[in-house]
Amino acid sequence: MGTRRLLTFLVITASLLVGAGCGSGAGSDGSFGEAAKAMPSGAIAYVDVNIDRDSNAWQNLQDLGSRFQSWDSVVTEFKASLYDGKDGQSFKRIEGALGSEAAVAVTTIGDGSGDPTVVGYLASKDDGALRDEASRDKRTTKLDGYKGYDLYRTTDSSAGFLAIGNGAALFSNDQDQLKAAIDAREGDADSLADDAGFQAVEDDFSADALANVWVDTRKVASIAALGSIGTMNADPEAAKSMQQFVDQLKDVDSLTASLDARDNGFAISATAHGSGAAQANFDPALLDRVPGTALAFLTAKDIGPALQRAFAADPTGSAPLRRFERQTGISFEHELVPLLTGQQLLYLAPGVPVGGAIVLQPADVQQAAGTMRKLTHYLVRQSDGQIAVKPLPNGEELMTAGFQLMWYVDGESIIVSTDSSAGKPAAEPVTDSAKFRELMNKADAPDDASALFYVDTPGLLGLIPSSSSMGSDAKAIGGIVGWQERGSDAFRSGLFLEIRTSGSAS
Repeated sequence: MGTRRLLTFLVITASLLVGAGCGSGAGSDGSFGEAAKAMPSGAIAYVDVNIDRDSNAWQNLQDLGSRFQSWDSVVTEFKASLYDGKDGQSFKRIEGALGSEAAVAVTTIGDGSGDPTVVGYLASKDDGALRDEASRDKRTTKLDGYKGYDLYRTTDSSAGFLAIGNGAALFSNDQDQLKAAIDAREGDADSLADDAGFQAVEDDFSADALANVWVDTRKVASIAALGSIGTMNADPEAAKSMQQFVDQLKDVDSLTASLDARDNGFAISATAHGSGAAQANFDPALLDRVPGTALAFLTAKDIGPALQRAFAADPTGSAPLRRFERQTGISFEHELVPLLTGQQLLYLAPGVPVGGAIVLQPADVQQAAGTMRKLTHYLVRQSDGQIAVKPLPNGEELMTAGFQLMWYVDGESIIVSTDSSAGKPAAEPVTDSAKFRELMNKADAPDDASALFYVDTPGLLGLIPSSSSMGSDAKAIGGIVGWQERGSDAFRSGLFLEIRTSGSAS
């Protein structure tokens, strides 16, 4: 079996198929987290996948999946497609030999111009079965062994190297890196698990996760910096974009993430370490404007400067940007960016057809009001007489057949809504409501966490007249919430998707 096919199998075993109980379902040897000991020291990025079908994570995944009526048919179809063809039959033969963990690490990138070097790990319960399959494959040639491991090389277009021994299959697209992985695993060289930077963030990983991810952003930034120097003469614009990417990463030490399947839904947690990461924290100051009846909200900060950086990093976007400026008479840099500087809030609430508001809190509200007037007048010009504008004491109202939309200045904010009472401090904000607090508790968010976005999925579906015909699958989707936790040297955030049982309240 070639390296390319083993990598395919790694991805497959991390899929829903394994969670659905494909294969023997017997307990596996080893433990989640052993793979880092087989990765060479100095790796750049690492993904570790739990494939233990008896673990809490996969048992939860199976339970969550069973709450969807279409789950069994999707799994059945997936199995059929998986076992199809020569590689499918090969996978079927080794399926029972798979252990509890699969992982892959990027160990070298060079200057970023070529293919990265990767090392993969697949826990084995039956080395003999894997050896038999490797020998069966005519596209694989056996090499001299190394430290008790059988070595193989693929002979097709996707040349790679495979090692089987001591309860694992290791693979790489570089033979020296494969041997370095064996050295690390056997204790004859430092491994990724020995790296101080990796050890410093291991507490971010969840032992019960479906998958954990780690990226050494300092090394990524260094490689990108080399790439920008190398492309400076050949492609100055690309070099400029790469340098801006480096600047964004220079104060971020590492990134980690975990994906969990819990008994009540899916959770993703992510942490960025370093002084630059800590600067991403902000205290949402507008959430008290969201009423308790809200169906969704999103709060953000400095969207304008973020757009400015994005356009600077991608010069191909300059042409449509200049066209926008000519058509609207609005300067992107001097008017639109300041309008979208500071904090922003969007929320949806019950209404006809839907209520809600956009709240902007720019540094200079009067300058921002001038930009809003230019936007209003541009829309009127483009409407061919379909939109009329009515002056308000602190703003304007746009009117068309059966619809009105207003914007106005309220203190230090600009509010855009169909309702003159929307966007102001709520008597009972949603963050104090029972449904929101219950969802945050289910998300296992820290006590000092601030919500960044929220979706009351059952409430939104209730606005759709045909939602009753959507079936039980739609009704299984519960609330969604994203949060951040403040930290002096880190930006910790999380996302939770609730999966409800058939008896859950809507």
